[in-house]
Amino acid sequence: MSLKRTRDSILSVFARLFVLLTGGLGIWNGVRELDQAAELLQRVATATELTYGVLGILGGIALHERRRWARPVVAGWGVALASTGALAPVAWGEGGLGASLATGGVTALLAGLVVRLTRVPASGSGNAQSPDRA
Repeated sequence: MSLKRTRDSILSVFARLFVLLTGGLGIWNGVRELDQAAELLQRVATATELTYGVLGILGGIALHERRRWARPVVAGWGVALASTGALAPVAWGEGGLGASLATGGVTALLAGLVVRLTRVPASGSGNAQSPDRA
């Protein structure tokens, strides 16, 4: 195996684990915050957190099983993750617009990098394991 393929495989495994682990954290934190979300923005932030949680778990499993629909799910995870990153400083803390833009921007960059690292079969190709699993 070439060095490039080895590196790409390691990065792909990292991306899968990152999506899966952040998904678990999103569900865990989101469920804990349901009772604490008193204001509208807090409820929206909790909803986006639960969304990236569910999409992270689903996307991590889909990436592991090499499903063709994994990448759009992971892209949705990234949007929900970045939205939560942007909303949390304003909804839960006392951060202003600057903090919201900074955390949302950094989170969006990280999520975009992870989405870029995901590798699944090309559109139109069969599933790597079996055709009936696509």
